[in-house]
Amino acid sequence: MIIAIDLRALASGRGGIHEYILRLVPELVRLDRSIKFKLFFNSYSQKLRWLEDEPNGEWHQFAYPNRWPMFSSRIFFGPKLDQLVGGADVWFTPHLFVTALSPRCKQVITFHDLAWLRYPEFFTRRQNWWHRWQAPGLQAKRAGKLIAVSQSTADDLREFYNLPAEKISVIHSGIGSEFFEVRPQLIEDGPQRNLPEKYFLSLGTIEPRKNIAGVVRAFDTLKTSGQVGADAHLVIAGNLGWDYAEVKNLITKSSWQKQIKLLGAIKPENLPELYQRAKVFVYPSFFEGFGFPPLEAMASGVPVIAGNNSSFPETLGQAALLVDSYSQTELATAMAAAWNDQSLRSKLIANGQKQSKNFSWQKAAEETLSVLIRSAQ
Repeated sequence: MIIAIDLRALASGRGGIHEYILRLVPELVRLDRSIKFKLFFNSYSQKLRWLEDEPNGEWHQFAYPNRWPMFSSRIFFGPKLDQLVGGADVWFTPHLFVTALSPRCKQVITFHDLAWLRYPEFFTRRQNWWHRWQAPGLQAKRAGKLIAVSQSTADDLREFYNLPAEKISVIHSGIGSEFFEVRPQLIEDGPQRNLPEKYFLSLGTIEPRKNIAGVVRAFDTLKTSGQVGADAHLVIAGNLGWDYAEVKNLITKSSWQKQIKLLGAIKPENLPELYQRAKVFVYPSFFEGFGFPPLEAMASGVPVIAGNNSSFPETLGQAALLVDSYSQTELATAMAAAWNDQSLRSKLIANGQKQSKNFSWQKAAEETLSVLIRSAQ
């Protein structure tokens, strides 16, 4: 059997999609050495070499401007990407891209979320146009099988695209093993050095959907009301996304500005320690298809607060404090409780570490390979 994997998503900035591909694909390739995996990557300016030492991995890199195969596939239904790599039984698309394939080549697509349909206001006009231009509904109907990273995403696929339940397999993503390892506190490079001793941590792209502004407002409430002490700080980590100005303005105007630290992007190797140093992790996002950070924080032994919406009740269960992301009062109350109540903290830490162990990349790879094999039959 020959399985081709589309790696074009690796040409853009790092995020949840990158995490999914970089963690899942190596596990997939190593599961069954009798299967040949053809790794497809296309970028006009980037060179990528990955998994070249795997005996059953075959690299196929092209240097076309990425817009050309996308627009050509969307309008002219070509070029046939499976033909570019010399043929394949199954084409695995771990993130939605416009794709044209030969009739004999089956396709499996992973959908991470349909946030742009649920909450178009959380995206720019260009982003909304781009999502719709790729015709995800049409591609979902043409594909042989679909993978949803949560039941929440599977429900959205059925609701918005009227797809049969049997076409969709729910396969949760995994959590890296490094988050379960106790790390010495050795961060010495980058903006995260000189961290405060006690801090709330919020991590994610600074854009409206992540609700970082709500965290800043809730922190201001706690400090002003004296519900947390003078030693309490807020650390915010992540890239600047679109419309980040509100968060920066809130920090600038805050009476507690000196106790709010904006770190920017964090190197992956420093993430486990950043989590482990935190006293409470706060992630009241309005919508997530899966949401890596809360589970990574749980694995790191940190009490977690998250939004009571989308995939969070499914992935976090009873191991986190789930709050109404639109309620600053509810968020602030949860933050104060997770900071001050030692009994609650101990319970959240124990339950969180247990819950996070349910998510492994090996399990995700095994279930994904099963779907790929079935789709070819």
